[in-house]
Amino acid sequence: MSKIHLSNPLLPAPFVQQVETHDSMRGFKSSVYDRDVHGNRLAMRTWLKPASPDCPVVFPDPGTGFTREAQRTWLHHYAMEGDVLALSEMIGLGATADLADSNFQTPLHLVFLEMAKVKTPGIAIFSKARRAYMGVVDKERLFYRLAWVARILIEQHAKVDIMVGSNSLIDLSCTWKDWDTIALLLKHGAAPLPTTISRFRSSSEKKRFSDLLKFSDSDHPRPPRICPCWSGKVVSDCHGKSGQPYPLEYMCVCGSAKTYQKCCHKRGKLVIEKWDNKSQRILHDYDRTQNIPEALRGQLDNILTFQQNLKEVMQKLDPLEVEEDIDKVEIQKKLAADLLSKGLIDPAFAYAMDRANFVPFPHGRTSSQHLRKEMEAKWNKLVDDYIHQGRDSRSRVEIERCAKVGSGNGPLFNVCGASTCGAYESESRKFSCCAKCKRSFYCGKTCQKLAWRTHKTVCCSEGQREPHLPSQEAIRRSAEEGIQGTSERLNVANATLSILRQTLNQP
Repeated sequence: MSKIHLSNPLLPAPFVQQVETHDSMRGFKSSVYDRDVHGNRLAMRTWLKPASPDCPVVFPDPGTGFTREAQRTWLHHYAMEGDVLALSEMIGLGATADLADSNFQTPLHLVFLEMAKVKTPGIAIFSKARRAYMGVVDKERLFYRLAWVARILIEQHAKVDIMVGSNSLIDLSCTWKDWDTIALLLKHGAAPLPTTISRFRSSSEKKRFSDLLKFSDSDHPRPPRICPCWSGKVVSDCHGKSGQPYPLEYMCVCGSAKTYQKCCHKRGKLVIEKWDNKSQRILHDYDRTQNIPEALRGQLDNILTFQQNLKEVMQKLDPLEVEEDIDKVEIQKKLAADLLSKGLIDPAFAYAMDRANFVPFPHGRTSSQHLRKEMEAKWNKLVDDYIHQGRDSRSRVEIERCAKVGSGNGPLFNVCGASTCGAYESESRKFSCCAKCKRSFYCGKTCQKLAWRTHKTVCCSEGQREPHLPSQEAIRRSAEEGIQGTSERLNVANATLSILRQTLNQP
């Protein structure tokens, strides 16, 4: 069995070091280094179709509480374990801090239940790391880890007005004399009951609690959310302010399991992370147009630039009526419908284009091999779905020749490069390619010799392109023809926007 290289956690190195060197972590090994977590990380970080960080988790032992019916997630699990690193990574991956299970229990709810177990006299707590029951010091460390997890969830704006049994979170914290958590809960809007102060016996404790109340105001907005990139800054000063470069040492978003530095960054692909208000998480943009021709990319950028300019004016006119940005995938769907109606692309290709969040185009070694293979599999599956509908009178082979792509995202079945031939590859017969450029394919030596006089003028030149499907060529031509018109419309729109801005600025 080959050894799997486990990836590092998607967390800043200083943050990891700060957590691991804390005394409360002594004797505790985070799940963030487990093989299963590596698999989850790979699935959630893949750009093409990432797995949701909020998927329910089922464990074989029903006694753990993670059954199919419970609908608990990894965030619930790491919260109960007091696993600071694993929980922080899941939040960074976009896990919802307030997601409730089937019993309406959030991760913060479960944390306080675990803290209550530690603080309840007579309850023995088992240490999985040591295979033994915890002593007093071990319990203190566990409580601190759980309180640390609670702090992270609260600072991620988890709801603090929840009840654990008949007790509020602040009542429980007062019972345990956990002053740090008490102060944090008050700061984030937790409202104590008139009877809460009775949880303290000494006058000094009552005074300390009263002093904390003076500086808290339930009507005051919560403190800003801490950015889940764990830079230590709030969202508005970090990823919410501007896009940030994706860390070089993190797992690449193409799904290759390599680091970004050794994968797509090496190929010149720029990955940017930015806070998304709609989903309330950091999203990374893997340059979703990387497999679209330059002409089409320019057209999309022009459209999006125009839309952003228009949105700024609309926000001044009526901020409540501004819709979210038009997704490039929606533009892709409209483009597919338009080209199909004009008979410019193959119906099977249009079917896949309407349902995929990408368009495969051959770009050689400039894009991730892993990503190209992922695209090939997902795209060809959509073409198979089209074929299985049985609405197209063509044979399977004919449809596959027109719509399926290979590992290079060009045609799955190449056509002979000799102009007088026109033969196609098949599953049983693959053509040989030019040994020099590896971009032109021939059914045999005779055709290759016949084509050399023409091919040698473009072989390995800057203008030489890899084989394309007819539909891919049609998209390229359509995009190139539309650029000039789009630019002209954009100039007119910008002039109109300028007049609108002057009007808006008038008293």
